[in-house]
Amino acid sequence: RDLALEVGAHGRAASVYNLLSRSAVFGLDTEAARNLIDKMLTAVRGWREFYAAQGVEPRTIAWLEGAILPASFFRQAPPDPV
Repeated sequence: RDLALEVGAHGRAASVYNLLSRSAVFGLDTEAARNLIDKMLTAVRGWREFYAAQGVEPRTIAWLEGAILPASFFRQAPPDPV
């Protein structure tokens, strides 16, 4: 998955390793950046329940599953080159 903007040393990769790679550019050390990511995850992890409570159809929630917090986001290191 890719982000709209480049945020780290690995461009637009939507992943923990990329977000942490250049946290200093945003005035954060790695620990502070990790804490912000953890806070964001706390809020976002309940997205399915939130959408369901708002009346979003189960098929729509299933369709969005791959776009919100995909497994690739949680990678701690970039993938090996092909």
